[in-house]
Amino acid sequence: MTEFLDETAGLVRHRVEREGKSLRVSRNEASLRVTGVRTQLQQALVNLLENALDATQAEGTVTLGAEAADD
Repeated sequence: MTEFLDETAGLVRHRVEREGKSLRVSRNEASLRVTGVRTQLQQALVNLLENALDATQAEGTVTLGAEAADD
């Protein structure tokens, strides 16, 4: 999961730097496994990151992470 989050963060890193913002990747759930189509999951996360960056002021920080939920 850590590699997937890092790769996804890399897709928006240029925008983050250009806008003077920060992107933090939380690596608390390295062993977490997610089932789905990788490209679709990645696109969904990129869309969420783009929305978060739109709502974040200059010098602000967006955090990307994943955690297991109790069912």
